[in-house]
Amino acid sequence: MKILYRCLTVVYALLMGASAIMVDAEMPLWPRILTLLCAVCLLASLRWWQLLPVGVLGLLAAALVNGLVMYGQIHFSHLAFRLLVSVLLLGLWWRLGRPGSAGSLQQ
Repeated sequence: MKILYRCLTVVYALLMGASAIMVDAEMPLWPRILTLLCAVCLLASLRWWQLLPVGVLGLLAAALVNGLVMYGQIHFSHLAFRLLVSVLLLGLWWRLGRPGSAGSLQQ
C-alpha cells in the first residue's frame, strides 16, 4: 500500500507541476505559482508526511481558481476527478501516514 501511495503522490504532483509550467502564457502568474507550490508540497510530503493535506487541499483550491480564471466557470467533472484523487490520497495518507500506526510512513 505504501508503493501505491508514493506512486500516486509522485504522479499527481508531477502532472500538476507540469500543468502549471505548460499552461497558456496569457494566464496570470499567481494561479500558476499556487499550483506549482502545492505540487512541491505534495512531493515534499514524501519526506515530511504532514505536508500532504496542504498540497492536496491547495491543489483543489488551485483547480477552482484556474477554472474560474481560464474559463470563467468551474468544470464539475474535472473537479469531481480531482476530488476523487484527493480523497484517495488523503485516505492512504490517513492509513499510512500517522506515526506509530501499522505501516506508518515514518518506519
